Amino acid sequence: MSLEDRLTRRQMLAMTAGAGAASLLGRTPAASAQPASATPRATDASRPNVLYVFADQWRRHALGCMPDADPVQTPHMDAFARQSLVLPNAIAGFPLCTPYRASLQTGLYPPGHGLTTNCSPNQKGLELGTEHRCIAEVFGDAGYHTAYFGKWHLCEPSVNRDPRPNDGAGGWDAFTPPGPRRQGWQHWFAYNAMDRHMRPHYWRDEPTPIEFDRWSPTVETDELLRYLRDDRDADRPFLAMVSWNPPHPPFIAPREFMARYPDDAAGLPRRANVTGRWPKRHDDPKYQRYSRVTSLDAAMHAYYAATTSIDHEFSRILAFLDEAGLADNTVVVITSDHGEMLGSHELMSKNQPYEESIGVPFVVRWPGRIAPRFDPLLMNTPDVYPTLAGLAGLQAADSVEGLDHSDHWLGKRDTCPGVTLIQGPRSPQNPAAGWRGVRSQNDALWTWSPRHDNPESVRYSNLVNDPYQLELANANIGPKPRVDELYTAMLDRLSATGDPAAQRLA
Repeated sequence: MSLEDRLTRRQMLAMTAGAGAASLLGRTPAASAQPASATPRATDASRPNVLYVFADQWRRHALGCMPDADPVQTPHMDAFARQSLVLPNAIAGFPLCTPYRASLQTGLYPPGHGLTTNCSPNQKGLELGTEHRCIAEVFGDAGYHTAYFGKWHLCEPSVNRDPRPNDGAGGWDAFTPPGPRRQGWQHWFAYNAMDRHMRPHYWRDEPTPIEFDRWSPTVETDELLRYLRDDRDADRPFLAMVSWNPPHPPFIAPREFMARYPDDAAGLPRRANVTGRWPKRHDDPKYQRYSRVTSLDAAMHAYYAATTSIDHEFSRILAFLDEAGLADNTVVVITSDHGEMLGSHELMSKNQPYEESIGVPFVVRWPGRIAPRFDPLLMNTPDVYPTLAGLAGLQAADSVEGLDHSDHWLGKRDTCPGVTLIQGPRSPQNPAAGWRGVRSQNDALWTWSPRHDNPESVRYSNLVNDPYQLELANANIGPKPRVDELYTAMLDRLSATGDPAAQRLA
């Protein structure tokens, strides 16, 4: 059942009533979005291949074709975008690695899958459960061959179970054995979590890591192309996911791509919300050893270079699809799990409610079926699974909370919701903690504490008048009818997903 179906009639009326409804709902009510389980199954002849490629910590602004783009070189992705549906309002509603990936696989919001922070050595027993009917299982049961490449980050690290695990994994990493913990993925070339961009390792079906002395996106792209050429069943459609780790820190990139930018990014334009000051908390030597940089200029230099490198890898994928005659019947998505602050508001990393953190690139091509255009659709992470299933004519699991936007992508009808949830990390031991909010096409609201206790903790952002979010209003000085409207919508969405923060913030 979709999230919209779980809203009560009272909640839906509260969200749509009054003069503010048009601005809250954009173009049409969110209830017009199709429940994920209502799409009929497709015939074999009409099923497309689906290729979902996503980078880690790649923000919306680091794509050259986007409005107000960073000074980044992504010529192949820009050309791809001219053939594609581009969603400049795509959101990583939980801008952190593991929660995003859990929502991607399950179509659930965090209370539904239970992962509200990263799987790590600090979180004993935390990993994606096997009780969910995930996207690869639905596609696999319908006859698709499913394949996963790159970073997984949905399993508990091996060292949590054994200080000297037999799979050779250290730190946050783990071998995910064949079986239910792979959540339906049949072909496997992956690791759980590690940041060795220049010397990566992977597992297939044996607990022995396979090591490489090459840039990890190149290795993963090579493996994808080998799979498409040699390993897949040509008589069956495929669902493939590729998860590149760069431009996630450490901030490094191959020399040929570093050379395409001025040394340390000196002289490159900066966003209006970037002062250039290096965040004090990142003066920690431990962070600097991990990130490989000690200044914002150096971080920008490597971040843009790494992004240009994945643009190159993406061009290799597109060229292969053309040469193999697969392009016309393959849905290709290029996107990210979340953004990177990169000095905006004097912050680095993710986990923030700002656009640089929650905003992700999202570009979709299906030649002859999805019309090329920029579209303001609000697309959140749980929507991906039911939407891709809908394009293939498949039924997502009844438990799925995301919306099926396949008709919207195909231009058949408007399914844009009025708002979509955004939220930040918290420990499994305190699931009501952290910030919550909502994002619409034109504005956003978020808070850490109830407005009746602390109105100044409520932040309202008008993205049309203040795209850099430099003049955030609080509940005392913001536009009261709109703040009330968005706050009510946030509480309703939190209640619909079973989030304990709904009671705390009411």
